[in-house]
Amino acid sequence: MRSQVEITWKDGKTYNGPLDSRYKYEGVGTMSWSNGTVYSGDFTGGQRDGQGKLEIKGGATFDGYFKNGAFIEGRVLSEGNIYNGKFNDGAYNGRGQLTYSNGDTYSGSFVNGMRSGKGSFTGSVELDGRFQSGKKGTYKFTYQGEFRSDKFHGQGQITNFDLWAGLDDWGCSYRGSFVKNVA
Repeated sequence: MRSQVEITWKDGKTYNGPLDSRYKYEGVGTMSWSNGTVYSGDFTGGQRDGQGKLEIKGGATFDGYFKNGAFIEGRVLSEGNIYNGKFNDGAYNGRGQLTYSNGDTYSGSFVNGMRSGKGSFTGSVELDGRFQSGKKGTYKFTYQGEFRSDKFHGQGQITNFDLWAGLDDWGCSYRGSFVKNVA
C-alpha cells in the first residue's frame, strides 16, 4: 500500500512522495533540506535507490543511479568540471570521462577519485615568458597510456610536447616510460 504524502520536519526538511506500508519513502519522490539541497527521484525502503538527481546548493549536481542511498553511476557537475562514469564510496571509480572546466579531458580508469590505470588525457598548458623555443601561448597535447595517483606513470605516448623539449617543430611525439609525469 502506497500513500502520497507531504511531510515537513521542524528543521525545514520536506518530503513529497509515496510511503510504503512501513512508512518508508517508496517510489518517485522529492526530498528537500533547509540548506537548499534537493533530491528528486526513486526511493526504495526509505533510501535513494534507482534513477535520481541530487543537487547540493552551491555545490555539485549528481544525475544518475543511486543504490542504498549512495550515488553509483551517472553524470556529476562540480566546480565547472563534468564527470560521466562510475562511483564508489563518494569518489570516481572504474571507467569514466572527466571534462575539466578549462576544456581538458580524461577518459579511462579511476581509482579513489584519481586517474589510475589505462587512459587518455588531452590538455593544454598556457605558457607566458621566454622559453628555449621563444614561443608563448597555449599548447595542446595528448597523453595516452598508464596513470598512477593522477600522474602519467608507466608506458605511454605523448604528442605535441615541444613545451617539454623546447623544440620548434610542433607535432613531435614520445613513446616510452613515464614516472610521475616525467619521461
